[in-house]
Amino acid sequence: MKHLHMLMAVLTIVLFLYQSYLVLSANRRAPRVVKIATHIIYALLIVSGAIMLMQLMSVNAPVQWVFAKIILLCICIFTSPCDSLYW
Repeated sequence: MKHLHMLMAVLTIVLFLYQSYLVLSANRRAPRVVKIATHIIYALLIVSGAIMLMQLMSVNAPVQWVFAKIILLCICIFTSPCDSLYW
C-alpha cells in the first residue's frame, strides 16, 4: 500500500505541474482526461493514506505526521489549477 500511495503522490505532483503549464501557456483548457485523472488520483491518494493510517493505528504507532499530510493535501487541492477560474 505504501508504494501505491507514493505513486499517487508523485502522479499528483506531475499532474499539478502539467495543469500549471497549461494555465500559463496559450492553451488554457486541460483535456477532459486530465480532469478525470486528477480526481481519480486524489481519491486513490486519500483511500491509500486512510488504509495505511488504519494499519498504523492498529499497532499503536505514532502518527503525528497525519495532520501535516492532511493540511498539505488540502493545500494541494485548493491550489490546483482549475479551468472554471479562466472563462
